[in-house]
Amino acid sequence: MPTQPKVPKPIAAKSTPLRAPLTAKNTRRCIRARDGVEIFIDVLSSAPAADRGAVFVTLPTIERTAREFAPFAHRLCETRSATVFSINGRGRGGSGSGNYGHTKDADDLLDILTGLGIEHAHFVASGYGGLVAMSLAASRPGAMLALTLVDSAPALDATGLARLQYRLRREPSYAGREQALDRLSTYEHKHFPNATEQLFGQMLDAAYCSGTVKKQERWIPDMQADYLKRLTDLDLSESLTPRWNLFTGLASVPMMIVQPQGSTLVGKPVFQKMLSARKKSTVSTHHMSLADQGSTPILHGKLCDAVIDFHLKGPADR
Repeated sequence: MPTQPKVPKPIAAKSTPLRAPLTAKNTRRCIRARDGVEIFIDVLSSAPAADRGAVFVTLPTIERTAREFAPFAHRLCETRSATVFSINGRGRGGSGSGNYGHTKDADDLLDILTGLGIEHAHFVASGYGGLVAMSLAASRPGAMLALTLVDSAPALDATGLARLQYRLRREPSYAGREQALDRLSTYEHKHFPNATEQLFGQMLDAAYCSGTVKKQERWIPDMQADYLKRLTDLDLSESLTPRWNLFTGLASVPMMIVQPQGSTLVGKPVFQKMLSARKKSTVSTHHMSLADQGSTPILHGKLCDAVIDFHLKGPADR
């Protein structure tokens, strides 16, 4: 019988000892994409003037904004000299409208790296954002120092996106943040049974904001109207083409794969296939399995520390 390939064992989250917190500064940058659309990037930096320290680029999943990575950015900048560029994909977080799709998001990423003068960076991406990050394999492979994929894969499952569509269609807005938080925690409790109210609040704030609907203040998805319509109308039978070539193109990039055991976005066989494929890689692969978590977990606490340690420890320590 053929020998089964060995798969890297999951690693346990390690806590990074806190130093005296560094002072971090928030700014916002705007980069005009090649088709004229304005893309906004939230920047948090604890590095001294004229020095960016460790440079990170984060890419949120399909319904979230750059705020998805706010807890991670603050955790990193409390303990390291670093700069985190958190991208608001087109149609979200104030970024402009235009043509949408994976190709456009990939082009935007290249324009952002050029516009910000980023030659090399650590990348952290979740869900759909992982597909955008993987696109660098074909265009600028040398730009990626290391990549963390959170609940992300080259082949996404329609179940997770269908759940999102159902929620957005059923309740497109809420009377206020309190109602929105109650609905979200009720809807997601099965997939995050041990989540605190604070964690559910971070999930909510990563995707929602205060807005006006028919002259009434409501809590709404932080999306442009055309992006929201496209997301709710997306034909899942045609939009989930696997892109394994992008994943295998990252064989020379150190990678951390974060697998929520309750994921509805990436099936367990797909995670297994990813880990098997990484056995051919010449660099390190870390696999972190998260019990009692679904799609898509926010980086917080010990999970933050594990990702930071993976990226900033030396190759021999990975």
